[in-house]
Amino acid sequence: MNSYAYFDGVLQSELPLPELLPGHSSQASFGIEILFGGPPKSLQPALLHRWIDEEGEVELELLGGEDRYQLTVPGVVSTTMDFRASQLMVTPLCDDESLLREQLIDQVLPRIMSTYSPLVMHASGVTKAGKTLAFAGNSGAGKSTIAAHFQQAGWELLTDDCLKVSLSDNNVVACGAYPGLKLLPDRSEQVNSAGAFDSPNVQSFSKCRSLQASSQPAARALSAMVFIEPHATSFKLEEQAGAGVLLEMMKQTFAFNPSDIEAAARRLQDGQRLLASNLPCLFISYPHDYGLLPVLAEALVERLR
Repeated sequence: MNSYAYFDGVLQSELPLPELLPGHSSQASFGIEILFGGPPKSLQPALLHRWIDEEGEVELELLGGEDRYQLTVPGVVSTTMDFRASQLMVTPLCDDESLLREQLIDQVLPRIMSTYSPLVMHASGVTKAGKTLAFAGNSGAGKSTIAAHFQQAGWELLTDDCLKVSLSDNNVVACGAYPGLKLLPDRSEQVNSAGAFDSPNVQSFSKCRSLQASSQPAARALSAMVFIEPHATSFKLEEQAGAGVLLEMMKQTFAFNPSDIEAAARRLQDGQRLLASNLPCLFISYPHDYGLLPVLAEALVERLR
């Protein structure tokens, strides 16, 4: 059984997960055992939700009820989560193990994590000298590229794709899933040429993934939440507040079961508490031009002063 750090918890896994850091914490807030095999025969789940992509294809499907659920990426992997036993059964639906791990780590586990903490966001995070930034946005918005640029500038990477946000003692606290980066090959070469770390890359669709630290970063007080607006033609940075921020926050939050009204209410309540904490919420738009990254970074750092 392999042991991996994940957020501030631990995964005990029969399936090797080289994308994650080995190890565990004696003070882990949660633990999940990942088993490799078939789903239990006694599970006869009802359909709860389907996630549909832009082409109208089912990209994820949730079935189940009570304390056991089946979350399936069609043609890739089917998983059965038993919340009472804290066990996740993983059943391969393809021969591509790297694709299976990709979907398990980036689609299935973040949604399971959202049952432990309401605000698990589709966001990257970096930290330096007591300042921590989170970058939230849709896939392809540039979260990883911005995080990589800050890392090259001396910031520590918290995470590249999934960030848990919570309130503690009137502070907004950010905790990353794992300190890895997923970048397109041209950008990945730039980051690796900077010599950040020598961990091996794992191919992830058109992107390359690499671990960027040797230990799991601790949770940090969040200084600002930055929402990246897609398809920009010019550079703009502005602070916003109110219902628009809350709506964008909910859009960028993972949900295990979007039709679960009680869980949605908890996410909304935590989002409202986040806004009431006076955490700066910034909206940034910029053309995907690497040459603009220093301008973007300087503008964000200036806002933190």
